[in-house]
Amino acid sequence: MGKQTWVCVPCRKSYLRKQSLTSVDCPACQGPCKSIHEHVRIPSPKETREWDEFWARIRSREKTAVAFQAAVRQVTQESPRAARRTRQLATAAKRVSYVESISRPLTRALEYSAALPAHQLAGHAANVDFWIGEAKHCLTIIDGYRERFDRLRAAQADYSRKHGVVAAALRRGTQDHTRQDLRRDVCESIERFLTRCRGANLLSETQLKSALHALGM
Repeated sequence: MGKQTWVCVPCRKSYLRKQSLTSVDCPACQGPCKSIHEHVRIPSPKETREWDEFWARIRSREKTAVAFQAAVRQVTQESPRAARRTRQLATAAKRVSYVESISRPLTRALEYSAALPAHQLAGHAANVDFWIGEAKHCLTIIDGYRERFDRLRAAQADYSRKHGVVAAALRRGTQDHTRQDLRRDVCESIERFLTRCRGANLLSETQLKSALHALGM
């Protein structure tokens, strides 16, 4: 088995000991020795300046290593909390109100269909009743939001009062201006889709007027 070099800095003495040892005391002063890698050149104790500079570098590296390990431990301890917070923020960012979750996809689908070549648009025009029904559904959901929210808030407040439950005040998932924007987008996209179908002779003038009337437009 090879030997490990141990040095007593105050005494400027070196000792070779078994590599299995994890600590060595200086035989002269009984103080702790420092282990040195076998490939590191140790200056001669007679070279005072070189000796002092060498051990200053060793101490600096040791402090850096200790600081690094402390940082690693801190990151390791904080990582679960940071990861949990990140997941919470991601979940909040992904949370979309029901009104938006059905209105925005419909708007995108209608805009996409209205821009298709006539031969592809024909397939969507064949399902025009479906698209009109989807648009009517979205508009009903948007227009009925405030009434549903008021019922929701009143019912929860009533339950909390009767059962002594302390609950945070409810906030609307969709603001008034957002619902107005959604309503306008749905109306404009379905009208654009229907008008495009009419322009491509996929709907008659009577069908177009009937569809717009059904949508309250």
